Amino acid sequence: MASHRAQLLLTLLPTALAFGLQAVEPEVEPLKNLDTDMPVDLPDTEARFFVANVEQLQNENGEEVLDALLTGWVDFDSRQFVPDAEWAEELSQYLEDLVDMRINHVRAWVRSNLTRFQASQASVLELQRVVESAIIDLKSSVQLCRMQCSCCQLLCIQNRHHDGPHDCQTEHTCTQKCEFCAEFEIPEEQEAKKCSMM
Repeated sequence: MASHRAQLLLTLLPTALAFGLQAVEPEVEPLKNLDTDMPVDLPDTEARFFVANVEQLQNENGEEVLDALLTGWVDFDSRQFVPDAEWAEELSQYLEDLVDMRINHVRAWVRSNLTRFQASQASVLELQRVVESAIIDLKSSVQLCRMQCSCCQLLCIQNRHHDGPHDCQTEHTCTQKCEFCAEFEIPEEQEAKKCSMM
């Protein structure tokens, strides 16, 4: 019985980590205790995270999912108004808070579904090992590179393990009149130009 439960939880785990749900299709099903059918009522986010082998994410890659998370941050567009290191730190904290909510919810869901089984059973121990390994991967999927962009002084906000050059993912244009623009008397009504402070 314990091995059957552990196997079922292993099957549901990727969707639980990606969406905070037991099922997305054909109907949305919350994380719940499989014995009592009661939802595991913990705070979670509606954010989607990239988890390999999740059918609903098969047409997306980790960078696309991360980009959606980044632009979901309410202060994402404030980058040119605060020091970049401070902005990147707050963005990283936002991502960490989101992923921690999901992890706490999934851990509680696993615990609630294993309470009637002995924790020392091999299948339960294996499930717990897989859960912890998947959690490490989930945390890694939202860690930002934060090295200097290859085109400017801003920090790279791609995944820490990205391929290719570092990219701050801006258009490298001024969004406000800065001291540099004022010094060279660039009119305010002039179209945004590439920043020369690179």
